[in-house]
Amino acid sequence: MVVRYGGSKVEKEKSLNSSKRVLKQAREESIKDNILPHEWLLRVMLGKPVKQCKYQITYNAQGNEIHRELIEEDYYADFETRFEAAKAAAPFFAPKHSFVQSRIDSKSEADQVIEALKDIAGKLPV
Repeated sequence: MVVRYGGSKVEKEKSLNSSKRVLKQAREESIKDNILPHEWLLRVMLGKPVKQCKYQITYNAQGNEIHRELIEEDYYADFETRFEAAKAAAPFFAPKHSFVQSRIDSKSEADQVIEALKDIAGKLPV
């Protein structure tokens, strides 16, 4: 019996949702620019230019490569990419809050809480 775990890298990348794909790309690009991933996402989200490297290849008449040059140019993200970057950056800039609900049964407990809050408020600078 053969048990297979995982799958090909291509299958795994296809299974990633768009936010995780954008986060992965942000991690890779931020390493190149020497900035944090959430800063790179913020830059994309705001529509600021992002440096992108690519090869400019010149061919002769027969279709053979003559010269290859690595050029760096500014890339501006389209609206869909900016929207996905905003979704991926949201947990960094606006984390979800958990709400704690408490119930005070007796008046003495309520008085204790009020006294504790007054004590804390007295220690805070004005």
